[in-house]
Parts: sequence; C-alpha cells; structure tokens
Amino acid sequence: MIDHCVSNKVSLDRAIDELLAAHSDNRWFVDAYWPENKDRVLRMVADVKGQFPDGARVLDVGCGNGYISFLFARIGYDVTAVDAWMPPERENLFASAGVKFIYANLNHLAPFAGFRRDFDVILMGEVIEHILNCPLDLLRSAGGAARPGALLVLTTPNPATLMNVWRLLRNRHCVWGTRDFMAHPKIDGGKIITEADIHYREYTAMDLHWMIKEAGFHVVASHYVMIGSSNAQPTWKRRLKESRVVAPLFRTRLFGSGHYIVATGPSAVETGANPERLE
Repeated sequence: MIDHCVSNKVSLDRAIDELLAAHSDNRWFVDAYWPENKDRVLRMVADVKGQFPDGARVLDVGCGNGYISFLFARIGYDVTAVDAWMPPERENLFASAGVKFIYANLNHLAPFAGFRRDFDVILMGEVIEHILNCPLDLLRSAGGAARPGALLVLTTPNPATLMNVWRLLRNRHCVWGTRDFMAHPKIDGGKIITEADIHYREYTAMDLHWMIKEAGFHVVASHYVMIGSSNAQPTWKRRLKESRVVAPLFRTRLFGSGHYIVATGPSAVETGANPERLE
C-alpha cells in the first residue's frame, strides 16, 4: 500500500514515482509498458493542465489497470474511473489515491446514461479500438456525461503506417490481437464479453474525426505519437527512436504508432474554453 493520505496533492514526478512503486512487482509494466507509453500519458496530463490548471472532474473511460486515473488523482484532479475489467490489485491503487470507480460495460449503447453532466474532462486512452458494439454510441454517451465545453482526449493505434504495409506484404496480420479475435467468443448468453484483449478495429484519422464530430465534439488538435523506447525492444529500434534525426519521423502518419486527438464539447466558446491553447 502506498503510504500517503488521499487528500495530499503531489507533483507529477512524485506521482510517477508512487505509481512505479505500486507496480514494483509487475516488471512488464515498469520495464516495458510505462517507458513505451510515458510520453503519450504526459502529453495527456499537459493538455488537461493547460485547460484546467486548478483541477477538474475527470472521467477515465476504460481505465484498465488504473494507472492514468491514479496519476491524475494524485496531482489534484477529481477522478472517476469506469471499466468492466476488474483486476484485484486496482482496488488498493484507487483507494490510495481517492479514485472513484464505477463498473460499466462500454459495449452497452449508453453506458453513462445514469451519469450527471458533471465532467470537465473525458479521457479515452487506448480504448476505442477495443469496442465491439458501437464506438460512436460510446462517444455519444461519454459526451452526455460531460459539461458543455468539456475536453476530450482520445488516443488509439494508427493503422495507416508503413509498418502495417510491410506486415501485409509479408502475409502477416496487421491488427493487434487477430488470433485472439479468431479464437475467443465475443457474445455469450446474448451479452457482449469484454474480457478479451482484442483490437476489434483500428481507425484512420479521417474515420476518427468523423466519429468524434458525430458524437458532438469539435476536434481542435490531431497528432501522431510513437511508442517510446524500452529495454524490451531490440537495440536497433531503441536507437532509432532515440535518434534526434530519425525520431521526428515517428510522429508522422507513416511512422507514428498512435493517434492523439484533443476535442471540445459543442459549447466550448460559450463556456469560455480556450482550444487555441492546445494547438
């Protein structure tokens, strides 16, 4: 258990140290997942702090093991996390940071139907690709839980890369989790199963922008991000990503592994939000 009072706001560096300490027995998370995703998460933090520097109500949609919820809560945000996956270790992590958790199957057409329009920020980090039923309705439902002018930060894999072209030319699958998709049931007893760790669909920027706009949000910033380097990767790949000459290529469509999109709710101007600060 992390030794602190849940009401104590800490610096981001301290929050990261606490997060890694809480996962010290999970070497995959500490040595591979966090280094590879750190830059993406820190960008999410920076964009939210740029719009809401003094705190805000955050809805973390598809919180997974809870690491993003934990970081935002420890630096002073009021966080509600939602997911259908229930890893036992997450309960202590959330209790230590004061994160509220609500169980919800994100494949339901309106998983946030009972929520009040209370949230200033909607986070959807690496979630939309896992939704089997209706991703657009998930976004619409999240928008219904947001205050006018709320901030949406959405990240998801980018399939329109040269690496995926190379995979196809080699007759290999190009969507992560393809074999799990083939082997695992998706519906049982008339209900959609959410445990399978599968990418049901990966989206181009054009598709994402259309879906976000159809859900009632306005895209104000759209970028490509790369997976960071870690010791789990081959040496040649780490050196490429760390090269000042080559690294910028990994933030373009043909090489960037992920989309990073920021949007605001339909009443951003009337409510005084400032999307220009995110460009």
